[in-house]
Amino acid sequence: FVLQILGISLPVSALNLTSAAGIVFALLAGFIVRQFVWYGQTRAPTLKEFIRIYPGGTIAFDGVLQIFLPLVALAFSPEYGWLLACGVVVTVLYVLHSQQDAATKRQLREEISTLKQFKQGTQSIQDASRRTLDSLEREQALEIALETAANLVAASGAAIFLIEHDQAPLRLEQTSGSATQVAAQWSSVPYSGNFTKEQTRIVRKSTGDTASDFPEFAQGSTYEMIVETPMRLSNRALGVLRLYFEQARALTDVERSLVWQLASNTAQFYETLGWFSVMENYAVEMAQLTHLAQISSSNLSLDTVLKDMIRVLRQLVNMNTVTLALTRAQSSGPQVLDLYGDVADSGALVLDSFPEFANMRQPEHQRPRYFKESDNDLSTPLRELIAAHGNSLAVFPLLSHYDLLGLIILSDPGGTQFSDHQWQVLEMASNQIASHILNARLFVLTQAALNLRMEQLSILSTIAQQISSALDPDSILATMLEMAVRSTEANTGTVSLLLEGDDAWKILQYQEDGTLHRIQRAQTRDEGVVGQVLRTKETVTIPDTRQLASYLSSSSTNIYLSAVAVPLVSETKVIGVLHMESLRPDFFTREKVSFLTNLARHAVISIENARLLSERQRQIQVLRELQSLSLKLSSATETRIVAEQVLATSLELLEGRAA
Repeated sequence: FVLQILGISLPVSALNLTSAAGIVFALLAGFIVRQFVWYGQTRAPTLKEFIRIYPGGTIAFDGVLQIFLPLVALAFSPEYGWLLACGVVVTVLYVLHSQQDAATKRQLREEISTLKQFKQGTQSIQDASRRTLDSLEREQALEIALETAANLVAASGAAIFLIEHDQAPLRLEQTSGSATQVAAQWSSVPYSGNFTKEQTRIVRKSTGDTASDFPEFAQGSTYEMIVETPMRLSNRALGVLRLYFEQARALTDVERSLVWQLASNTAQFYETLGWFSVMENYAVEMAQLTHLAQISSSNLSLDTVLKDMIRVLRQLVNMNTVTLALTRAQSSGPQVLDLYGDVADSGALVLDSFPEFANMRQPEHQRPRYFKESDNDLSTPLRELIAAHGNSLAVFPLLSHYDLLGLIILSDPGGTQFSDHQWQVLEMASNQIASHILNARLFVLTQAALNLRMEQLSILSTIAQQISSALDPDSILATMLEMAVRSTEANTGTVSLLLEGDDAWKILQYQEDGTLHRIQRAQTRDEGVVGQVLRTKETVTIPDTRQLASYLSSSSTNIYLSAVAVPLVSETKVIGVLHMESLRPDFFTREKVSFLTNLARHAVISIENARLLSERQRQIQVLRELQSLSLKLSSATETRIVAEQVLATSLELLEGRAA
């Protein structure tokens, strides 16, 4: 048969019945052998799979028949009987090879199944990672991660626990599945191991006393097994991922690897979320600081600025009370802090009553302080202030060129402490607030000074017009006193004019209620502050009259605490003194003294003009009287009449009583 295939002619007798029977036997034997080779496969082969007829009539035998069939056919021929043994050997070798090939195929199928499972799990993890990054919401992202982890290993529930600090109980962060229903029973769990070294571990309920370390196994729990995987970034452990099973089973290497990968991705998400939160907080803080910077430029009203600042401070810190304590603008006396914000109902604080606050005026102590009720060295007023608003106070000084403008006082009943970053942000905020308060105060002072200047200029213009039109010195002095008291807001004003006698004074006094008093009395030239001005020809300012024992008040009923005396100088001669007094100490500022000096100059000019005019009018009157007397004397014929006319004219001119 083989020779015929090779094209070698043989006698027809060679293909006898024996060869035909051998061919039939070979087919049956080949089928049986092929069945043995396919042992362990998913299905048995059919007879059609052994013999394939291709187009054109070509017949092909599959597998072992390609070797076994020709050998058996030739073996049944008498002259080729020795080939039977060779065929058997070849067939046995092929069978052994086929069995090894089947085992290899089974292994490949298992590996392919594992790869498919790993691919599907990896795809699920990647999809979960994408969804968590898209949401960037902690609760939703953790829910996605826990559901994915439970689906990867067919767990009943899952939970994430975070590490607060070393050796501390783990805090429950999020649950999923059946764990959500019982999570309230174990909101925190004991620290269960060194997460920097251990990999995924499996804990079974039947392994002994585990309820102390794993409260999930407490009595009544349906969980039989817990798979715990640490969530780590490099060598830093963030927490653990726990998967709960109601039936214990073994995890494959693929499942362990997938859970580990998911735990790592969740840890990276936490890190990303942390950085995102940091950047978000930084952006919010910068926006709030920028808003602080824009407050003073948008509005310079101190009340409005303070309200905006308190609102921004509330957004910067999560504290129970936020208070601004600002130093009161005053010239003398104890420094007072006016309160704005949450404790404004407490009124004002005397700064020196709080040594801890008063020390902040010194450059070496101008830094934020944190006071707790448990501190031993607190002053009694500060301890009472802390007790009234919680158990701690955070105090930030408001400084401008080392001057203490006020304090930021933050308090919280829970004793909240700030991180280093929060301290830095609050220090920057306090610096900006101090600048804004200074700007607002300067604006108020500048506006007040400008208004005062404008008012004073208007007053000076009015006085100049009134004085210029007035011919009576008393009217001039009364107008000057009224304008001086109104403009400076003093309590009283006095003008002392020196008469022709050495010790005679003409005094006009104007009160803030509008009353005017005229007095004429004898007084020593060198007596009191008026005598000092008369002697030195210089303005004298007395911030506190209590410190000057020789001071003589213009009133016997009121005690004036500050005064200023301005000379009325005509050419080089002092003709009088303008004396202003106030019930408040250190009342007369440099601007007020300057205004009073200008006012006195205008008054002196007008008084001199009035005197000159009065003298000219007097001279004219004298000339008229003398002219009238001359006319009368020229027509008189008797000596008695002449004498009477002379005496009458003399009395009228000299304002005498008798002659």
